[in-house]
Amino acid sequence: MTPPTNVSRGMFTIIDLSTLEQADAPRLHRLFAAFENLYRSAFPDPSERELADDWIARLGGRQPPPQPEVLVLLAVGDGDRVLGGVCAEHYRSSRCGLVTYIAVEPQHRGAGIARTLMRAAVGRLDALASDQGEPLRAIFAEAEDPSKVDATLHATASERLRILARFGARAVDLRYVQPGLSGGGGRARHLMLLRLGGGDAPIQCAVVRDFMREFYRALGIPDAEADPDFGAMFAGTSTYLDTLPLPTTRVT
Repeated sequence: MTPPTNVSRGMFTIIDLSTLEQADAPRLHRLFAAFENLYRSAFPDPSERELADDWIARLGGRQPPPQPEVLVLLAVGDGDRVLGGVCAEHYRSSRCGLVTYIAVEPQHRGAGIARTLMRAAVGRLDALASDQGEPLRAIFAEAEDPSKVDATLHATASERLRILARFGARAVDLRYVQPGLSGGGGRARHLMLLRLGGGDAPIQCAVVRDFMREFYRALGIPDAEADPDFGAMFAGTSTYLDTLPLPTTRVT
C-alpha cells in the first residue's frame, strides 16, 4: 500500500453534497465531477457502477420510495481537492441504510479519511431515520468477494474488506445477487452483502428480505418475489441469517 502523504484530520473537511444544492450549485457539480473520476477509477467493473447523474437526481430524497434518499459525502482538502468520498442510501420503507461506495485517493490512504467518511455516513443515515421518527433496522454495505474478482483487483478488494471490518462489518450468510445498476453492467454475482454493527449476532431474515425487496424495486424489478435470483437468495432460509467474519489480512 502506498504510504500516505501529509494529510491529517485537520487538513480536510467532510462535505455533504446535498447541503450545496441550493447554497452553491456550481461548487456541488465541480466537487461531484472530481469524485466521479475517483469513483470510476476505484470501481472499474461496469456491473458495480451507476450513472453518476442518478445520484444528483436523488440527493435529499426528492424521489418517493422505493427510490432511496442518496447521500454523497466528500473529504475535501485545500483548494477543494477531493481526497475521498462515500455514497450511502436510505431506504425509507424498509428502514435500512446501504453504504454503496467508498473511495480514497491512493496517495492519501492510511490518513484516516476512510474511517472519518464511514463514521459520517453512518451518522447521517441514523439522522435521516430519526427525522422519519423510527430508528434504522440495519445498515448494510456491499463489497467484492476477493475470491471472485480478477487477480488484478484482489488486493483492492481485500483492503476494502479490511477497512469495513473495522466498523464491525460481517458478511450476511446469503447467496447475494445485486440487480443490474443504471450503468448497464448487468447483475453482479461477485459481491457480498455486509451488515455494519450488530456484533456477531445473527440478523432477522425478515429485515434482510424487506430491504432486498425495496432494493430490487428501486432498481426496476417491481415484483422481487417473482425474480429467480431473489428466490434463490432466500430459498431454505430460516428466521435468522448468520453473519460471518470478514478476512482482515493486511494488503501490502
